[in-house]
Amino acid sequence: MFAVSLLMVYQYTSLTRNSAVRIDNDATAQQSNKQYNNAWSSVDKSIKMLAPDIMPSRIGKGVRHMADSPAEPQRRTIVVNPNMTLSSLPFKVISILPSAEDPTTPYELSGGNSPITVIFNRPVIAIGTEDLDHQDVSSFFKLRCNSAVPVDGRYRWVTTSIARFDVNGAWPTDLNCTFTVDPAAKTYDGASLSETPTPVLYTTPQLTMSIYTVTSEKSDQLTNNTWNPFTNALQQNGSSYNGNYPEVPPDGIVYVTLSYDFQLAAVRTSLKAIRVSDGATIRFNFVNCNQSGINTARVFCISFEDQLGVGEEYSLILAEDAKVHPNAGPTSAPLSVGVYGLFPFVFPFRVSYPISENTQLLLLRHGILDIASTDVATLLKESICFTPSLNFTLIIKDITSIQIDALFEAGKNYTIKINPVKTILDGWSLPLLKHSADFQMRDGQAYAAGLSQQPQIFSPSDNITQTYTINQNKMISYASLDCASSPYSVAGYPVTKSNIIAALTSLATGRPTAELGDSLENITLTQVQDNQPKVTSLNAKRLWQSSGVFLESRTSYIDYQCRPYNQNQLIQESDVSVAVLAYGRDNAIVWVTNTTNNANVEGATVYFYGRQNDSIVLKGKAKTSDSGIVSIPKNSLLNAIVVEYGPSNRLFIHQINLEYAYNADEQPKYQLFTDRGIYKPGDVVLLKGYIKHTKAQQMTHTVTVYWQTEDYDQVTMNITLDPVFNSFDTNFTVPINNKPGHTSLLVSSLNPNGDIVSSSSADFIVGDPRLPSGVVTLASNQTFIEYGDSMTLSINVKTTNYLGTVQNGQNVTLQYKWASNFFDDVYKDASGHINVITDQHGEATAVITLSGQTYQYGDRIDVIASYLDPSRSFIQSETFTRFITNGEYQFKFSLAQFTNAPRVVPGSPQGIFVELYHIPTMTTVNGVTVSLMLTQWETAFAKRTVATTVSTDDTHKYFCTFTTNSEYIAPPCHFTIDDLDPHVIVAHAKDPKNNSISNTFEVNYDPEFWAQNPYKLSESLNLYPDRNYYDDAHLPTITYWNPFASGEVLAYWGCDKYTSMMRMTVPYGVNTVSLLSLPKACRQSGLFFSMAVLGKQEGFDIPAGVPVSSNNRNTARGLTGTKNLSIRQPPTINVTIALDNPVVTPGSSTNITIKVTNSAGQPLTGQAEACVFVVDKRVLDLVPHPLDNGDEFRTYTPWSMITGETSRNGIVDNYIIQFKTMLRRLTFNRWLYGSWYDIDQTDEVFFKGHYNWLTESANMLARNHRWAFNDDIAFDSPLAAAAPPMAEMDGGSAFRGMEKGGGGGAPSNGVSVRSNFQTTPLFVAKAPVKNGQAVVTLDLPDDLTTFEIRTIIVTKDIEIATTEASIISRRDVNILPIQPRFARIGDKFECGVSVVAINPISNITVTINIEQPTLMLLSSSNSSTISIQQGTTSNVVFSLEALSKGPAQMTFFLKSSSGANLDAVRVEFDILGRQAPIYLGTSMAITANSSQPPEGIKLPAAEPGTGTLDVVVGVGRYPSVEANSIQIMAAGAGILPSSSDLLSQQAVFGALISYGFNQTLINQANATLRQLDEKLKPYLGPDSINSYPHLTYQDSYYPTLYAIVLNRLMNVTKLQGWTISPSIDMWRQYIDQQLNRRVEDAHQHNYTVDKEGIAYASLGLGYNWEPTSPDLAQYGWKALSANITDNCGLRCQTYFVLSSLYNSAAGSPPPAFVNSVIKNIENNIRVQGRTAYVTYDAYSKSADIEASAYAALAFIEVGHETPLLEKIVNFVATGGIQPNIVYDYIWSISREQRTLLTVILTNYDRVKKSTRPNLTLTVFKDTPSLEIMSATFDTNHATSVSNSVDFSLLGNNEGQIMFKAVGSGEVSAAVGITYVPATLPTSPIYHGFFVQKVIKPLGSNTSVSMSQLNNTFNVGQLVEVIITITTPDDIGNVIIEDGASAGIEPLDNNVYNLGSDNNNNPVPYYLRFWYRPFPTQETYKTEVIFRGNNIRAGCYTVSYKAIATTKGTFTLPPTKVYARDQPEVFGLSAGSVYSIQA
Repeated sequence: MFAVSLLMVYQYTSLTRNSAVRIDNDATAQQSNKQYNNAWSSVDKSIKMLAPDIMPSRIGKGVRHMADSPAEPQRRTIVVNPNMTLSSLPFKVISILPSAEDPTTPYELSGGNSPITVIFNRPVIAIGTEDLDHQDVSSFFKLRCNSAVPVDGRYRWVTTSIARFDVNGAWPTDLNCTFTVDPAAKTYDGASLSETPTPVLYTTPQLTMSIYTVTSEKSDQLTNNTWNPFTNALQQNGSSYNGNYPEVPPDGIVYVTLSYDFQLAAVRTSLKAIRVSDGATIRFNFVNCNQSGINTARVFCISFEDQLGVGEEYSLILAEDAKVHPNAGPTSAPLSVGVYGLFPFVFPFRVSYPISENTQLLLLRHGILDIASTDVATLLKESICFTPSLNFTLIIKDITSIQIDALFEAGKNYTIKINPVKTILDGWSLPLLKHSADFQMRDGQAYAAGLSQQPQIFSPSDNITQTYTINQNKMISYASLDCASSPYSVAGYPVTKSNIIAALTSLATGRPTAELGDSLENITLTQVQDNQPKVTSLNAKRLWQSSGVFLESRTSYIDYQCRPYNQNQLIQESDVSVAVLAYGRDNAIVWVTNTTNNANVEGATVYFYGRQNDSIVLKGKAKTSDSGIVSIPKNSLLNAIVVEYGPSNRLFIHQINLEYAYNADEQPKYQLFTDRGIYKPGDVVLLKGYIKHTKAQQMTHTVTVYWQTEDYDQVTMNITLDPVFNSFDTNFTVPINNKPGHTSLLVSSLNPNGDIVSSSSADFIVGDPRLPSGVVTLASNQTFIEYGDSMTLSINVKTTNYLGTVQNGQNVTLQYKWASNFFDDVYKDASGHINVITDQHGEATAVITLSGQTYQYGDRIDVIASYLDPSRSFIQSETFTRFITNGEYQFKFSLAQFTNAPRVVPGSPQGIFVELYHIPTMTTVNGVTVSLMLTQWETAFAKRTVATTVSTDDTHKYFCTFTTNSEYIAPPCHFTIDDLDPHVIVAHAKDPKNNSISNTFEVNYDPEFWAQNPYKLSESLNLYPDRNYYDDAHLPTITYWNPFASGEVLAYWGCDKYTSMMRMTVPYGVNTVSLLSLPKACRQSGLFFSMAVLGKQEGFDIPAGVPVSSNNRNTARGLTGTKNLSIRQPPTINVTIALDNPVVTPGSSTNITIKVTNSAGQPLTGQAEACVFVVDKRVLDLVPHPLDNGDEFRTYTPWSMITGETSRNGIVDNYIIQFKTMLRRLTFNRWLYGSWYDIDQTDEVFFKGHYNWLTESANMLARNHRWAFNDDIAFDSPLAAAAPPMAEMDGGSAFRGMEKGGGGGAPSNGVSVRSNFQTTPLFVAKAPVKNGQAVVTLDLPDDLTTFEIRTIIVTKDIEIATTEASIISRRDVNILPIQPRFARIGDKFECGVSVVAINPISNITVTINIEQPTLMLLSSSNSSTISIQQGTTSNVVFSLEALSKGPAQMTFFLKSSSGANLDAVRVEFDILGRQAPIYLGTSMAITANSSQPPEGIKLPAAEPGTGTLDVVVGVGRYPSVEANSIQIMAAGAGILPSSSDLLSQQAVFGALISYGFNQTLINQANATLRQLDEKLKPYLGPDSINSYPHLTYQDSYYPTLYAIVLNRLMNVTKLQGWTISPSIDMWRQYIDQQLNRRVEDAHQHNYTVDKEGIAYASLGLGYNWEPTSPDLAQYGWKALSANITDNCGLRCQTYFVLSSLYNSAAGSPPPAFVNSVIKNIENNIRVQGRTAYVTYDAYSKSADIEASAYAALAFIEVGHETPLLEKIVNFVATGGIQPNIVYDYIWSISREQRTLLTVILTNYDRVKKSTRPNLTLTVFKDTPSLEIMSATFDTNHATSVSNSVDFSLLGNNEGQIMFKAVGSGEVSAAVGITYVPATLPTSPIYHGFFVQKVIKPLGSNTSVSMSQLNNTFNVGQLVEVIITITTPDDIGNVIIEDGASAGIEPLDNNVYNLGSDNNNNPVPYYLRFWYRPFPTQETYKTEVIFRGNNIRAGCYTVSYKAIATTKGTFTLPPTKVYARDQPEVFGLSAGSVYSIQA
């Protein structure tokens, strides 16, 4: 095949490759992954053949073709019959789509932008003759409509035989159109139409008018902005108003929406307003629409001049025959939309359905007058009554609602009556009217619930005798189910030593196991629908008698088979508790204590239970020590600990999960160094690495580089470590075709099994920016910006270069912006810029003025300076920062919680951090004494201002004084708030300049939070070590809080090889614990530290007024905390660099001496190795690449997981109080769900959220009735100020070449031309250090720059030290090139040198010598003489013109006045063509032994040297089938597969053996089938399949339905492989029963029946489903198919077609609807080029992959012949277009869908005899002697073949491409030409994409049009290039190539900090911050490329930053956009010529 099926699946590759099927450490998965990648590799190769213009650099001369397989030669030939002829076909139209079945009936174009497609039976145009202005297309067709102007749209030839018309945007409304094909139309070879096609009639939807919204300033004020004009209203008699029309207040502005664009003048003349009651005309005015975001093309606004009556209805009427827009037809009927005047003061009750809750809210639509008066509430209560009578309370809840509280009875009917006793006015002074409403209360909630706390532990002293369950109302799941034999119940099972495993298993499975034994208590819960809570109790004393533990099992629900599913939990009575502290799974202890007295429990037996395979087993047991402690067996994978204690052998069970508490060995450490952070393609990456690991670890090591090439190549190489220093070095070359952007390398360590143990990565950038010659630095004498109304910041700017001299006269832009706030987490968008010019010293002063209205106290202002240096490089400074404050030093506060309580807890201690910052450097200041005072505010105050606003009486003393120390990380102070008043902490200190500094921090009680979350003691303890790192000189001290009056503490700490415990009793408060030493065994692993604190009585008081939990504060409780402690050894070596001379001459040599000393400063005597990089500092500054200091190797942190928990938090307090509280609440409110929750809240708080709106509700949602934003796809740019298109650039995705310094050698005048340029001139990987010293020699290249010397030292102990130094390479007088990076033919520009003199010099001459004919000198002379001052720069330029393509070379010479040679440099760059190549082509299917019409060809005018004829041919869809098969078989490799995943694997085998191409894969699929029965057993229920094992009936319907449909599809398509042993009939019966239940349920509840589901199920059942009950016959297949399109999309309709065909008796005629559905499908096909897809329905433009797949199957089954079938199958082969964004998820193709596609593709190939092809194809031009391609396709040669032939080899410019196919099968072919047009397009070119570009000066809101281009831009001006593309279809993978102009240079967003890019794309707002359709920008020097994946229909915007660099006149090529997989679908923007001035 031309491999669209090969090709198109590529778009799925990016979503799946390297992620979906790669499973580490799984041999099966790894094998699948290897096969999968091999399959995709084959697909990728075919892709590249199919799109020859995607990589223009790959197009060669002469014939080009690709091998069919690695074992085959590149070309296979066949003997061609020289007498071969092709039958002449009559020229006719096959179909015009869409169209009605009856040609006299118009077809409504309802799909928004539905295209019109014309399909001919043979080629009509010759390839290459389609004019880019489309005149050749439009001359064939006429679209005549009743609009004033022709419909705005574009024709294009999709293929040479299929034409398509796309409307611009949406179809205009009210059109009546006739589409005709010109009867006189002729084909390229002169054939005339054999018959005149019947005209097709079209209509478009009628114009509609609606109200978008109504705004009213006063109504908003009255209701706090909650007024909604569309809130439903009722009349006084309770009836609704007509329609859902909005109310319009007296000040209202009405936003009216039309469904199509309008001209306001036309609307003015056609619109009127009337009063409905009498038809009186109402006056109104057109006004401005003030809301932002309104589409003013479709929304206009009016306000009424005449007063609208209260409750009066009015109509806005647009007259019949109104012509609101020239594009639209006249309205066919009057349009009207209603509005009302103010609605009267009547409550808008909504009582059409039963309601719940005792609190009812009533909406005050307009607020209420005098709302603050208590009399109003009293009057309202007196004016309201209920029948039956109710006692109720009434309050005015807020400005828009009234709250009524009463004890409503569940299930009862009520009437509310409003009869005002006095006048009550709303906000608009409308009186409350008498009215009433009836409503019904809903039945109470159905539930069965008990205490939800887990675990549940009762103290014996509580004397609990019963545990309670509360239930209410009937809880059967299905109304039609009789499950009386399976009642709801609660049962108790005593737990003993003999059934512990059964109890633990029951907890895991949800059902009591048989091994648990009989229940001792089992009570059936009463199931009566009486709305009364009922209490059931279990005899806990009896159940606890055996062991103190029983399992309670309460029915949770009953499934469709009447099987109960239970909620199981352990309930215990015990005075024992356990605390577990663990490090990993191998170091863990259990501490058993008594909860009564906190004593240790000695001699208890502790049993350990854990999982082994799928069972729970006993893992071991042990006795507790005298400390109550026992160690857990190593690697136990525990899930329960059982303590047997006391004389009666009571049990205590603690559930724990140590299964996931991972162990981790010490991991290798890595230090990786590359020579720089950015590389050009072709550069060599130098890597030096060090790996530190224990010698006992037997490892191998690899380095992998992940290149960003088209194939995403990755290179892996083994590395060998130096045996002494564990170091390695290697290098790798960046591929020439690596895309610009971030690239990474990964160094991995593997164990002997080949598993990756650890790894480390290093990132770098691939790019090709200019190297800078300049440097700009910013400094300021201001250390802060003084806060005030107007603020200034004075900045000193300096411009220098890398030669140590200044750059004078530079125009520097300083961009400043708000960045953050020092104190607050806020955001604002504020920025600005100023410009300064540096003086002769390279200096300037910039003053930035900031307004106090915009910038606030604490704001951080970031400043970045930039300029264009003399070499035309864009230079940026580092970010310069200053804060707006009142001083140079500021405090920063943060709280340190001692537990995980989320707020300040009054009464308990609260830690606080206070840091003093030096604001200019944002560094913390050490050694300052800080005093803290806790006090209260006396008055309102300015934030953070101290003075006299705080209390200063003697009762407020400093509670803490400390000295700042940034190494100390524990909170230095803590405080306690003893009351609920607002508090503030005041900090005082003297800064280092001895100035007083004070600041404040608010610490307030949060009453709202604590009301919702009453205080109870936390379970988690926060531990605070005193330092980040420890060593022998600094031992750990841990700060923690003991909340108990007396606390028992156990600390467990250590490492893998050493553990220790500390047991202590501590008093209440903040305490510390110190470790006395660092164990030697832990010094290279770090320490873990865990702690448990146990106690009873809390040691602090909670102030009165703070809500607290029901927990008894004297009950035994416990807290646990864990912490990792890192150890960092101090450095023992130091390294310095000594240079012979800091300034050297290019081409010279110099020594670098590296000196290494020990910690005493003496030369190092031990073994050491030095690594030296010398790198151009320009590159290091361009992309900062800091040098690591080696701390990583000296730092050790624990790896394993630390666990800490205690059972005491499961102790239940006040159980009876909790039960009574919940029972009271459930009795009070029958609509509560029965869970015991929020018990600790007061009833007032608890019920606060339980209310119902008895009326419409107040809300702040959007007030629109209909969105007025235009969602239509328009070809116009969406940019606000986008004038005509601008600046279109070159295509091509390959790198065009690198900057070069010259060709070297010595010219005839003897001057040494600098040509040896090196970024990294020296890399010494291993230099031995002897006697503390190493010397290396640097041979300087010819670069004029500063080089940075970087040195890494490693000792034999694998300790690393680093340092760096700089050296300048320059001459006395230097020349730096000034050049464009490339030029295009016809460009005229300046080129020259920048002369830099170290000392003053006069009369020096610069001469240019042009060495290639591609350039011409325009200047009058080739030399120029100048004088230059000391340390300054002067530029000399010459004018040049680019004449022809090729390399441009020139040499610049610098001579003194005496003729001495001072310097010389050679410059090279490329001259390119004016634009990128484009591809024009066609595609078709060719069947063996058929007469294929020839394709005409006529070569267009092309740029000289360009142009190829490209042919790609392939057979079948096997590559897609194979790739899908590997993906499907990979399910379950390392993950739990769904049952659908397993079922799908059956289709894989059948598909693979149908082709027989890959026996290895067939064998693997066969092996999978043999195991399938066993794999599926856990999924199988008695009559259905679950999605996953052990799940419920709720997830079995769809997998079972999928199973029967897949089985049926495999049968009807003759696909082998179904192997599952259970009866398929049983599953069909289950689906039949389920359908009956679902239909019955839908009928009873008035739901919409799932019509599509019934059709789909019928497809699998094998018969057309009908309901069992005759009363439901209307929902059967027969009745539903009678009106096929009703509530049935195209996929649904196709299901009906296929089920009718497959379920009918052989030979019976198909139902009448079949042909209608086939026509509907055809009418909704969108053909792009090589593919076509079916939309979801007639109103959609989105591709539906399933509808497309089933449509292909339906076309085959009904024998419908259409050339679109092959294109639909091609689309199916791609896997569809993903992602489909729904809410915040991105959906990709499922395995079920993938399986369907595999079945469909295999079936198509089977029908076309392409699964086992035997076909020989010859392609030639005109005669067989001019053969283009010849190939044989069979089972051994099935890969696609492609050839490209240069235009020059084709003979004449016209002719025919002929095809001859012999044998059996079908091939797909793509034939086209790739060439560069000879002229630039002057307007956008549409071939499937509309493309437009504008250029906007950066910081400006205006875009620049083409007419404004001349002299618009100045050298150094920053611009933003904004490109918009529009596609009418879902198109898949799209590439945007914006060829650069030589004068405007793209700036790489990976290198330069220029802010965010434009991202205005059609995705939901909440996705815009993370989903980008075009996610990355690839910046080349000649172009910028954006690649979009899965692009759907819509308009997209991308942008990038650029800078005008060179004076001259330049070509601006068109932007090219194309479908990557269908390059004939493309678009170009306009091109132009423009100028840049100095």
